[in-house]
Amino acid sequence: MKRTVLALLLATHATSAGDCLDGSSPGASGCCADTNTCPPCTAVAVAASSGSGVTCTCSGTTGDAAHIDATCADSTGCAALVSGASHLTMGDCVVCAGAEVCWPTEAAMAACQVFDVAMGNPVMGRDVNDKIECTAATTESGASRAPHALVVLTAVSVLFLTVSQ
Repeated sequence: MKRTVLALLLATHATSAGDCLDGSSPGASGCCADTNTCPPCTAVAVAASSGSGVTCTCSGTTGDAAHIDATCADSTGCAALVSGASHLTMGDCVVCAGAEVCWPTEAAMAACQVFDVAMGNPVMGRDVNDKIECTAATTESGASRAPHALVVLTAVSVLFLTVSQ
């Protein structure tokens, strides 16, 4: 099923899985109360508004499995590899995210990391145990950039994608 949703490829720093920027856990809607978005360090964050408020579907968060596999290069392979996953392509950045995250190549992961830095967000990648981790983005001068909710909300408000599920 294809549907157009408000989505953001998002990676921001989190000290542990599920923590919101204010340190709380997401509410029943899946959203953080402080931002009305998914927790930081989420590969694919979808926030859907309805008459009853905002509901968040957050795929691929800190500590989830993360791997490189060419199977996830398209939506069909993504769905076959990761149950309930969303597949996003933004230029050379290609990611498949559900309960785990898959990039089809190291180059695709690197392209997504360039996007993270361009958005001023810390960078999502894999740790030595093949788990999702985020590290602080740095400017050209090497100064660390702290995540800021306004940057996230601004990015969310302008990015509409077709997500395959």
